[in-house]
Formats: sequence, C-alpha cells, structure tokens
Amino acid sequence: MRTPAVPPDAPLNMRVQSLRKAPGRPPLYTPLRTHLARLIAFGGALAIGSLGTWHMLKAFGDGRSTLLQYVLLVFFALTFYWVAFSTTACLAGFLPLRRPKSALDPNGGKVALVMPVYGEDPAMTHAALLAMAQQIRQTAIAERTEIFIISDTQKPDAWLGETQALHILREQSPLPVWYRRRAQNVGRKSGNVENFVRRWGGRYAYMVMLDADSLMDADTLVEMVARMDAEPRLGLLQT
Repeated sequence: MRTPAVPPDAPLNMRVQSLRKAPGRPPLYTPLRTHLARLIAFGGALAIGSLGTWHMLKAFGDGRSTLLQYVLLVFFALTFYWVAFSTTACLAGFLPLRRPKSALDPNGGKVALVMPVYGEDPAMTHAALLAMAQQIRQTAIAERTEIFIISDTQKPDAWLGETQALHILREQSPLPVWYRRRAQNVGRKSGNVENFVRRWGGRYAYMVMLDADSLMDADTLVEMVARMDAEPRLGLLQT
C-alpha cells in the first residue's frame, strides 16, 4: 500500500495577534531572579551610561559649549549606553538559574521536525534530514518524532527533484517523512509555516523549525524536548 504524502489533517487554530496591544491573559509568575536580572541589565546600564555622559559633559569645561560639542555628546551617550548595556546584560547572565530538572514525559506528544524549502538543492536538505533521523533513531524520542518537509518550490524541475529525493529519503529514513508543496507561496516563508500549523498543528505537541541547511545533533534535540516536557508553560525554546 502506497504511503500518502501527508498525514490526516489535524487543524490547529492560529489566531492573528495584534502587536498594538498585549493579549488578554492572566499575569504569569515572574521569579525574583528575573527581576534582579532586569535591574542589573537595565538599571546598571542607565547608571553607567549616565555617569559616563556626565563626565563627558564636564570635560567640555565650564565655558559655553558649541553645537558640535553637543552633537559629539549625543553620539557619545548613545554609544556609551549601548556598550554599558552589553556589559551589564552579560553580568546579569551570571545569576544562578533555577529550572525544573529536564525529564522526558513517557506520555509526551509527537515532535515535528519542520523544514521549509524553496528551491534548495534537495540532495543537500534530504541528506541532512537523513543524518538527523539516523541519530534520533537511537534516542528515547524516536517513536515521537516525524519529519515534515513543507515546500514552496515553484519551478517544475526543482519540484520534480524534491519528489525524487523524497522517495529515497522515505526508503532510508527510520522516521516517518511527510511532504507538502503549495501551488502558490502566499505569505512566503511565514505563510508556509502558518499553513502547516493550521492544517497539521493539532497532530504535534512541539515543532522544531529547521532551515534548509540545518543539521541538529540528536542529543540537543532530546534535551530541548525534555525541557519542554518539564516546563508546560514554556512556549518557545531557542538554541
């Protein structure tokens, strides 16, 4: 029996959120470490930047300052605040971090390795996916993980190349591999991902967004899934 190109639809509502106002939701608990980190990063930068700017102003002397000196002061202040914030943000990172111990949920949902493509070399992208699949096969999330290629490729020759490479990948991959191509790339890459979420998002608990040249180590992926399993309120995790 021939395997279909895509799994059954599992729609997930993806609301369009306005950036003009915050979404209506109950306030989340903010730990003390977060408040301290913000105080060190922003408060420290404000204090250091203000002190440096004041000393620069004093260096002009007690006489009447010229327009050129004020222009110099503005650029100095912008640069000094920027450097100060970079320093204090690094210092804030040394605060001890408490997080729940990462642990995989034995009843956790499926994980989608999503790779959007648009005319890239299918030999390169499929080789990377195969390498990741072979590593993931030896981990505890092998039964939960699926590969999903979402294509916006428009040129017929490139599309045929993708389908030929897909057949080879499916034969060699120890993980399920799905492939969907849109006839029209509405919204470009963001529209491609949105279409995936709206149509199949309900099938997966998490999705890992890959680039066409991504090659992620299996141990890193397992750790990311474990952290998501351990922290139900965590919505986004970036490597």
